[in-house]
Amino acid sequence: MKRLLRDTPPSYILIGELLVIFMLIPIIIAFNPLHYLSVVLVLLALLYVMWLTRFSFRLESKGTKAEGLIRKHIIRICLKFITFALCLLVIMALLMPGKLFLVIGQSLVFWFAITCVYVFLSVLPQEWLFRVFFLWRYGVLFNSLLSKVNQTVFILFNATLFCLAHIMFFNLWVLVLTFFGGLLFAYTYVKTKSYRLIVLEHSLYGLWLFTVGLGEILAFPVYSP
Repeated sequence: MKRLLRDTPPSYILIGELLVIFMLIPIIIAFNPLHYLSVVLVLLALLYVMWLTRFSFRLESKGTKAEGLIRKHIIRICLKFITFALCLLVIMALLMPGKLFLVIGQSLVFWFAITCVYVFLSVLPQEWLFRVFFLWRYGVLFNSLLSKVNQTVFILFNATLFCLAHIMFFNLWVLVLTFFGGLLFAYTYVKTKSYRLIVLEHSLYGLWLFTVGLGEILAFPVYSP
């Protein structure tokens, strides 16, 4: 994503900004009893981020890798997802057979509607904020990811913050899933700079959890005829 600000702010400003947006606000949302305060904080943070980017929401970063590399990462994404999907399918069949494909069995229309809502209102903004904006704004703190060590630190840090953003669920499994999911999505974005790929990857994992019957842990709505 092309840098929209002429001058890079000092590191202490970037660090303070990062801590407030990606650490302090999620913690306040999780533990404060005033829901209206959480809404206000989220709106203020979003407006600030939008102002920083001058309301630009380009879907592809400048300098996207060659198509051959993109195809290679698509194959990697698909192979990892298939492995995850099959393992989760076996676990659900053995431990929670009553929930397996419950939503699709009850209403295919409801499943499709939630799928669309999830992709457009959850995956798209999350990946833009946590990957596209995050790398564009804070990549300089990691020396622009010029070395593999910096890339690894960036990916681990980004995944940790992505996990922290889900602390309001108060569910250990959600934190584990979002941390490892964050590792996958951050790795894909660092290597490809492709917003479309991380949206695809995030959507596959989230929708599979919903499809096999684990949507409740991620606050997917429950079907009620």
